Amino acid sequence: MTINFHHNSRGMEVMWWLCAVFLLLISITSCRQEAPVRMFSEKEYHYEERLSALSSDDSAYWVGTETGVIWHVSGEKRQRFDTGLDRIYDVERDLRHPQRLWIASRNAGLQLWEMAGDTLIHRATFNIPRKGNRYSPYDIDLTDSVIFIATSQGLYSMATNQAAARLRLLYPSAQSATAMTGEPFLVNSLCHAGRWLFAATQNGVIALNMRSREITLRHQGTSFRQVSIYNGRLCSLSDNRLITEEADGSKAVTTTIPQSALAYYQVGATHYYITTSGVLLSDDQHRFINIPLLHNIPSSAHHIVIPNDGTGFSVVLTEYAVWHIPHHLGVFNTNAPVIAACSDEATSFYLNNRNELFRQQKGDTVAEKVYDFEKNEQPIEMRVVGDNLFYYNTNNQLCRLTTGKSYLINQLFAHRRCSVSPRHASQRWLFSPESSVSYSEFRTICCPLVCRRGTLIPFLACVISTSPPSHSLWMAVICCFLHSIMVSLSAVETV
Repeated sequence: MTINFHHNSRGMEVMWWLCAVFLLLISITSCRQEAPVRMFSEKEYHYEERLSALSSDDSAYWVGTETGVIWHVSGEKRQRFDTGLDRIYDVERDLRHPQRLWIASRNAGLQLWEMAGDTLIHRATFNIPRKGNRYSPYDIDLTDSVIFIATSQGLYSMATNQAAARLRLLYPSAQSATAMTGEPFLVNSLCHAGRWLFAATQNGVIALNMRSREITLRHQGTSFRQVSIYNGRLCSLSDNRLITEEADGSKAVTTTIPQSALAYYQVGATHYYITTSGVLLSDDQHRFINIPLLHNIPSSAHHIVIPNDGTGFSVVLTEYAVWHIPHHLGVFNTNAPVIAACSDEATSFYLNNRNELFRQQKGDTVAEKVYDFEKNEQPIEMRVVGDNLFYYNTNNQLCRLTTGKSYLINQLFAHRRCSVSPRHASQRWLFSPESSVSYSEFRTICCPLVCRRGTLIPFLACVISTSPPSHSLWMAVICCFLHSIMVSLSAVETV
């Protein structure tokens, strides 16, 4: 038999391209992004009554209910008071008289009560024109000598240093339908910073200069649920939008959020949006992760969250429970044995037998917890390059984890990028205890590829066999060849 080897070179080239396209199709179809389900490591405190309000009280806080009962919570101690009122919207302790409480209740007007042991004594109810006490105060803001009230009938104020003080309408004007006929005008939330008082209303944000008494209305035509101050900027929440701006109204930035939010707060670089059934978190106001809660948030409440209780927790109100959500978890626990470690010039990582990852910067004496691995993904060996941690796990998967210094942000936003496992037990990743291959060598030989969404393409070219040696070279050649094709097609990018 005569075999014609003419055009053999061209035939081999065609075979190369066919193999490359075949592997590319397999890799793309098997490439997917999986986001692990994360839950808060929260503490939950249950109540028998349906809850309606959460108000800060220095190092403690108040919990209001739908039946007029209020609870004072200080650490593990809870004290119950019964007012006989309807739904509680807010409770504020008097700045000059600590035993006095200003209480906002549905259709009962602003009320002043005094604590006497385990009971409350009613001192006064403050009426407004045309409604008497049949109005609902939603939010109370106390300054040294003036109390501001957000109500169902507009924004009111009253001097607290006068014996016969009365509530005075600030907005809308005395010529408005609210003032003349008692037509409702909802003011939902208050906050103040420096000389400014801000109010979220059904028709924009009120900005009151408390020195000049000048009132302006911003973002007219939009209904706002909440106003708050973070990093010196006013944050105004309306349904599914957050507007941040300077106190004088300049440099406004609008963020659109994926779903309607009832409340917003910020801790460090993390933004929290409270929805009716969960918490939306973002570290950049562009990408959001939804953390479900076990209980719904009461939609009628105006005070839902205390951003910082002074002990490293946020406090969130649900229908029958109060949740304490940690800002971050503790420091390195030396009682748990370290089973893996790695370091570069600036950073060291430690993994204990509880699958907890700790990070220590050069010069620091404490390693901070930055990540929890799932039980089925325990790393066996690790290498660190800057913020990137490369490891292979008990499933013989090669993975990359990019971490920052915040445990919470890492748990919510850090995505692992892993390849599939080798088919045969005789195959190992280049990144193994036996080989001790450096990252630069790993990159040169293995040429790992990732999809645009960040998931490692499971090429078997990224594994080598312990025998025969020639197989290693063959797989490396295929990998680099495919890498050049990918780059030319702009379909993927290298790690």
